[in-house]
Amino acid sequence: MLQSNHNWQAVLGASIQFGRAASNIVILLRVKNTSDSTGEWVLSTGRGSATSLQIYQLQTDNLTLRFDSDNYEKARQVLQTYLHYADPITLLPEEEKTLIVRSDVEDSAYFPLTLQAKENYFIESNLTLILAAGCTAAIFALLLLNLFFYIATGRPEFVWLVTAEFFLACMIMYLVGFFSTYFFYDKPIALLAVFDLIKYGYLICMSQFARIFIKTSKRLPKTDIFLKFLITLSAIMIAIQFFSAFIPTSIRIQMYALNTIVVAISTFYFFFIGVYATRKLGTENWPLIVSWGSLAFYAAYASLAYSGTVASIPMNFYVIAPVGVIEAAFATLAIGLNIRKSENQHEETKEAYLQSLEDKLEISKAAQRLAEERSSALATVVDQSALLHASGHDSQQVILALNSALDAVERSGGKLQAKDISAIIESSSDYLNKIVSTTMSGARISGASSNTIALSCFSFDELIQPIEKMYKGLFSKKGLFFSITPVSEEITVVSDRAVLTRVISNLISNSLKFTKSGGVTLTALVRDSQLVITVNDSGQGVDQNLADKLNHAGGQRVLHEQVVKGSGSGFSYSQRMLTKLGGNLKIFPKAEGTLVEISLTYFEEHTPYDMDDLPANLGLSNIQTRVIDWDNLDVKMRRTELMRKKDDRIAITFDDSAALRQELSNTFNLIIYKPLTKSLAAAVNQLT
Repeated sequence: MLQSNHNWQAVLGASIQFGRAASNIVILLRVKNTSDSTGEWVLSTGRGSATSLQIYQLQTDNLTLRFDSDNYEKARQVLQTYLHYADPITLLPEEEKTLIVRSDVEDSAYFPLTLQAKENYFIESNLTLILAAGCTAAIFALLLLNLFFYIATGRPEFVWLVTAEFFLACMIMYLVGFFSTYFFYDKPIALLAVFDLIKYGYLICMSQFARIFIKTSKRLPKTDIFLKFLITLSAIMIAIQFFSAFIPTSIRIQMYALNTIVVAISTFYFFFIGVYATRKLGTENWPLIVSWGSLAFYAAYASLAYSGTVASIPMNFYVIAPVGVIEAAFATLAIGLNIRKSENQHEETKEAYLQSLEDKLEISKAAQRLAEERSSALATVVDQSALLHASGHDSQQVILALNSALDAVERSGGKLQAKDISAIIESSSDYLNKIVSTTMSGARISGASSNTIALSCFSFDELIQPIEKMYKGLFSKKGLFFSITPVSEEITVVSDRAVLTRVISNLISNSLKFTKSGGVTLTALVRDSQLVITVNDSGQGVDQNLADKLNHAGGQRVLHEQVVKGSGSGFSYSQRMLTKLGGNLKIFPKAEGTLVEISLTYFEEHTPYDMDDLPANLGLSNIQTRVIDWDNLDVKMRRTELMRKKDDRIAITFDDSAALRQELSNTFNLIIYKPLTKSLAAAVNQLT
């Protein structure tokens, strides 16, 4: 209990100002135990640093020194025990003591004096330590979190926020007496310098954080100038702190006042920057108002209370702990919200970019389709032109064969047998029918992707006999021989019979045209799973340059000046058609004459397939293709409907007539003539 006589000013409460900074303060206290038992109390000054501080006990006319801050070892022990300069007091029942506190403090005359029961004092001190330790741990956790964010994003504002949070944690540890207790208990001036260094270090880091995070150089040029000035001033003040012990006391006192003003103005300026950023730059910056606002509130409160400007305001240094956590947490939240906004904007930009790419892709696809359609149309024109040239050429051979038959009749004087003439006419008619059929099939649809192919199984002899009958008279008329090398075993061909007939006939016709003496030999053999058909003549031949052009033309028409000029379309047509049949056509120059080689895949297994097993037996189960049996009665009933649909369906039929082929070629890309065999299935798989 504190009382006074008529010369003393009563001390009521736990906090009060005693004059100005740097004044020599003397406080007289009288304490008395009014209880019936002995008690222990702690008289705490509430300060952990002072230029000089002593506590005396007045006994009659004598003064007994109880505590002296200049006794550094004693001061260190007291600080470790009580956190502040303090003196334990023991009073017997009704005992009274008079104490005198004398102090010389440069930065403030503020003394939060308290007299508490010993157990209550330590309970309060422990709670204070727990609060400070918890808040410091939380700030360090946020510091590590921001450090991880920096490692992940590389954004420099995280570095400055981490450093600012470090200084904030140091400020809390300073105010709970960590630095005064363990490092500067014997250096009071240096201890105050450390505090100012922490404050200015924080201002530098937070100013640089604001400059980078808000981009003040572009968005707020005047604010950026002020922040640069604040950074420069803080750096100068930090440098001065290292020489504070050599600065006169009067100047140091002015420096402490300046420090208080600079910190208060700076924290309020940060607060207004946060308000501006929220209003002008985006609501995602609202945590800056809370972060810097809480700091500005604490700075104003501490400045007014600590400086004595408003002496009645109670001071609690430890408010900085929760304020520091709020400041660090909401500054981190502000960065997080801005990163999320940036990511959302990035995603929106990315989606817009992808959409523009899709639009460009659609335009590109449309342009590509137009180009393909144009190319297809040109290719169709070229193909049909070549087809007409080849058809005209082949038709000419039929006419020549018929004329040859008539000449033979006239020369024989009626001696030629009717069956011989009939065979020539029949072969010519059959060949002409194939020309018409394949021509109609090839020219069926303008712009179609491919000509219709009609697959069947037939022997090589069946293929070559009509050709032999048709050309035999033509070769005889020119005095040339035409021989077919007999095969050692029966060869079954799986291909488009009409097309293959035209190709072979075209090659024989060319050989006949360019051969003056000798003749032509046709050979068929199986070599390395390939059916190889060669046409070997003794004509004028071709040079190597022309042969290379023809072999690498890819089915394109090649014109070349020769002794006898041709349209150039027959070989190119034959080459394209054989490619569609899965084969190849090559021409090889010889010393005398030319060798032309047809190669097709040779299929050996001709076991019949049951119709009920389609389409699996054709190997079509994995492709989007429907097989239609054209001989089925239900199919014939729906003939008109089916003929309107043009897709990649396959028609199967026994009818190999030219008329049906022409009809089906308007709808189907592939026709298969029965009976169905495993070799046909293999050929279909190869072509599809």
